Amino acid sequence: MHRSTQPPELFNAKLPPLPHGPDDQRRRVGLVGRVSFQGRRIQVPKGLQGKLVAVRPTVTVGCWTVHFMTDQLATIDLRKPA
Repeated sequence: MHRSTQPPELFNAKLPPLPHGPDDQRRRVGLVGRVSFQGRRIQVPKGLQGKLVAVRPTVTVGCWTVHFMTDQLATIDLRKPA
């Protein structure tokens, strides 16, 4: 098998503007891959450190989802104790 001696191309870290809705709340992902929302800490992929995610309300009162771009990362149920 032949392996390339060329260095891999670097990923362009500049992303297009994120699609946020009017009810979305934006949060920045912290150093260990967590975001805070209404007193809760939610784990998301560590690779998103420093990036903005959208916390979006659902049709169920007290339930929210966490999104990056078009991917849903987590669900938050504020009806349950933390």
